[in-house]
Formats: sequence, structure tokens, C-alpha cells
Amino acid sequence: MLTHAQYSVTLLYKSDEKFENRTCDTFTNKEEKVVGCHSRISSANPRIYLRINASGTDFYKIYIFRFFPRDIEKMDPPQNIKASIESGSLKIKWNQPHVLSITNNNSACFQYELKLNDSKNVQIQTIHERTSYNLSIIDAMRTYLLKLRGKKSDICYTNNIWSDWSTIVVLKPEGRNKLNSLVIALIVLGIPSVLLAVLLIFRCQRVLEKLFPPIPSPIIKNKNVLEKDTFFKTDAPKYIEEITIVVEDSSEDDRL
Repeated sequence: MLTHAQYSVTLLYKSDEKFENRTCDTFTNKEEKVVGCHSRISSANPRIYLRINASGTDFYKIYIFRFFPRDIEKMDPPQNIKASIESGSLKIKWNQPHVLSITNNNSACFQYELKLNDSKNVQIQTIHERTSYNLSIIDAMRTYLLKLRGKKSDICYTNNIWSDWSTIVVLKPEGRNKLNSLVIALIVLGIPSVLLAVLLIFRCQRVLEKLFPPIPSPIIKNKNVLEKDTFFKTDAPKYIEEITIVVEDSSEDDRL
């Protein structure tokens, strides 16, 4: 390819002796130059022609490449991934991707990679000819992130194009999930129950006040009178004591 050229891509799809132009989504490199394209096809039988137009200040060239779909097909990532931790073992299942060039869905024609990541390690396991996998060395108290990708195996077709990675599946510790569920259940059921109990207490208090009204207290004036000690108090009799004092005159005795 020319170094200082600008490129554009056209995809020609030949079926039943007819050519059709197909949309090809291009992608570029760091220098913003077209380095490839991606398009979906509906059949594995037709031939595909890739036309690359290269243009510059003083030149224009056309490159045409012919491909068969089975040689360049990039399959979709594994779907419907289900994972669980049971008795210290990681169990994973997924659906086999649909591939145009493999019509009999032979599991031997597929190869997968499993990427397992926890807070300390990253493991990559290669899986052949099956859509399930068990890993026994698992710490049930850790959180794991896993994803899968696949490609066609060399047993059926020579194709080394890996699919994109699947969406990430998160596996959390079982005890934490149970605790969270218990806390959520207590919050959802506990708060309304407490509010209902408080409402019933106030309601019952109002009913009791209507059924058994309180005894009225005495009037303040009468109460003050009753509290005084002088209400039934009589004056004690007063006695006047008269004392007569006799004084003798001593002057007359002296005269005698």
C-alpha cells in the first residue's frame, strides 16, 4: 500500500451472478487512515469483492481482492452466558454462536477463551468443542469478572479471527448477596410495620379517651377553700384572768 495515500473502501457482494454494493463500516488507525472495514452478510456461498481506492496528489489506483465468507467471517461473541459458584466450583454455560459457514452446528468447529479476573489474578482458559466449563479452584468470598470470546477451530476451517469479547458477567460472594437481600427485606417490611404500629397506638389512645373520659377536676375556687385549714375552724374561747394585788402601807406602823 502507498504511504501517503487516502483510502476508501467499497464492498461488492456477488450472488446469482449479480453484484450488489454493500455498506462497509470502515475503521482507522492512529494516523486516521482507513485500515479495514466490517459488514454483515446473509449467506456463506456468495463471493465477496473488496475494492480499495487509493488516491493522492498525482495518482489514483484501485485494488480489488476476492474472498470467500468462510475465510474471513468473524463470528459474534458467545451469548446467554450463565455463571454460578456452587460448592467452591465455578460453573459456566453459554450458547454456541451462529456461523454462516458451519451449517451443522458442530461443536468441534469452535474454540473459546475464558478470561476470569478477580482482585488479585487474571486467568485465561482455552476451551475446545463444548459450551460449558467448570473451574474447581474458586474462593467463594471473592468477586469475579468473566467474559468469553470465540473463533472457528482449525478442525473445520482455517480462520484465526477471534470474535469480540462478550459482555462482562459479575459474580459476587453468596453470603453478601444473601445479606443484601435480608437487609432489603427488613427495610421494605420493617419501616411500614413500625409506622403502622405508631398509627394504631395513637388511634387506640383516642378511642380510649372517648370511651373512658377523664374525671373532671374541682373548680379552682372550691379547691382553694377545701385546701385551707380555716373552713371548719372555730375560734378558741378566751379567758381573762384578774389578779388583785394588796399593798400594805408601812408608814402607819412606823408612827405607832
